[in-house]
Amino acid sequence: MHPSLAACAKTPWISLSLVAVLLLQACSVSVGTGPVLGGPTASGGDPAALAAAQADLFANRYDQAEASYRKYLGSHPSDPAGHSGYALFLSYSRRFTEALAEAQTAVSLRPRTASAIAVNTRVHDWSAQGLTDIKAAVVLGADAVKLGSQSALAHAFYSEALADSGENGENNDRDWDVRRP
Repeated sequence: MHPSLAACAKTPWISLSLVAVLLLQACSVSVGTGPVLGGPTASGGDPAALAAAQADLFANRYDQAEASYRKYLGSHPSDPAGHSGYALFLSYSRRFTEALAEAQTAVSLRPRTASAIAVNTRVHDWSAQGLTDIKAAVVLGADAVKLGSQSALAHAFYSEALADSGENGENNDRDWDVRRP
């Protein structure tokens, strides 16, 4: 097991975060539509292979999950869902530089995809070095929710970034209300 993930496994809130992501996304994705994170694969991706990598992550089989993500991305480098899933894995592993690069790759492949921007929100929030970085994650989260108003993942990651920023969604300096156009 990767040393940083071994530490995460001993931290109950990270394990709970992984379970919460799985449950939230399962509630917003119909059975048979593809991997848990990122929705259906794109660019000829392999939904079963990506779902297997995600299952390894959620089952705390971190070495196997990383190997599966790397293999998947080697075969499907243009699939934003694969890059998003790997970005979450890297973020949970506290490998933030790598996670940011993967999240940015997912967004660059599909710039207006709620799931990719939601993952980018989480990665930016968890890798934040200060309030300015957290505020940037809030902006990303608001965009993710605007793009995917039915996405539980977008709402969850946006809410977490808002909580980390100390905001409640009604800032006097910026309109955080994603319900209005």
